Parts: sequence; C-alpha cells; structure tokens
Amino acid sequence: MTVGLKSIIVKLLAGDNDWEETTMKVKWITLIALLALSVTSLAGLPSLTHGVRAATDLPVYADTLATGWQDWPYNSATRNYANASPVHAGSASIAVTYTGGWSGLQIGYHGENLDVSAYDTFRFWIHGGSTGGQTIVLQINDAIEQGITPQANTWTQVDVSLLPMGSPRAVYNIVWFNNTGGSQPTFYLDDVAFVDSGTVVPPPPPSIGPCDTKS
Repeated sequence: MTVGLKSIIVKLLAGDNDWEETTMKVKWITLIALLALSVTSLAGLPSLTHGVRAATDLPVYADTLATGWQDWPYNSATRNYANASPVHAGSASIAVTYTGGWSGLQIGYHGENLDVSAYDTFRFWIHGGSTGGQTIVLQINDAIEQGITPQANTWTQVDVSLLPMGSPRAVYNIVWFNNTGGSQPTFYLDDVAFVDSGTVVPPPPPSIGPCDTKS
C-alpha cells in the first residue's frame, strides 16, 4: 500500500464517528483499496502499442510457397510464383493476371486444415503493377471476405483480422478473387504470412457495488 493511500485512510478514520458514518467510511476505504489493486494489476500488463508477440510469423509465401501450400487453379488466371520483378523482399514475388472473369489465385493447404489459432492477422503485400486499380476480393475459407484495390507502382501492406473466425480457428484455402466478369491487368503479391500482431487488450477492472455516500 502506498504512503499516499495510507494517509487517505488515516484521514477517513480520524475523528469521532457514529456507527453509520463509520460504515460509510469503511465502504470508501474498500473502494479505494480495490481501485489501487486494479491499477497495480493493469500496470503489469503489456500495453496496446507494445504487446508481446505470442508466436513467430507463419509464412505462406516468401520467394516460394511454404511447405504444405499448393497452387489450386481457379478458372482463367495465370500465375507465376517465381516472378523476378517487382519484389517486396527476397528474390521473387507472385505475378497474377486474370485472363477471364470470376477467376482467381487460389492456394490451398494440401487438403487439410492448418491451425492458426495462435495468429490474429493474415498479412501480405500487394503491388498493382503499372496500372493498379484492380478489383479483388480476398477470401479465406468461407469465413472472411475483404475487398482490395492495389495501388499502381507501389507495394502496400494489407492486414486482415482473423478474429471473426473465432477460436480455435483453421485455414484450408486462400483466394484472391477476380470479382468482375472480365480480364484485369497483372498485379503482384509477396511476403504472405499469418502473424500475431502482439496486441494485448487488458481485461476490464473488477466491478464493485454502489457506495453509500450518505453523511
């Protein structure tokens, strides 16, 4: 208990008190003690900005598809998993060209479910090529859909929350879907992974009942 808190309690108990006033002061002292305990407990938690990383990144693509991931053809789309330029990091990226409508880049986890419960975010970098503006919908299983419009001549990081999938959660396929009825210009993907963002949300302080403030 801090010196400041002790002095407050001493002042509350000082003087001649009748039973009702003493009861009220005891309630106030209890309230102060609970608040002090809550602050002490929360001080030991990681902050929202500097959360603890619970797991290392789980790669899906970094120069090549990670072990277990496979290319699953999806209608009229050409894919090059060893594209030399542009790249975000390393020596290769994925080049994707939609040559027909309602097509896509689809990668699957060899017919199995990959447990990603330790990760809260699906992250990748996307480059719109010389044109940009493609109409793309990212799909993870049948649980998540997010529209994406890549920028021309630049890499952009895209983070997609996995929390809507609940916990435990597993992934068996990922699709960058051509949400149009026609062809679209080439775009590029790189550094695809499941990550733990490290964000830790502290629990709410313990609830306490109403305090009698009658004097």
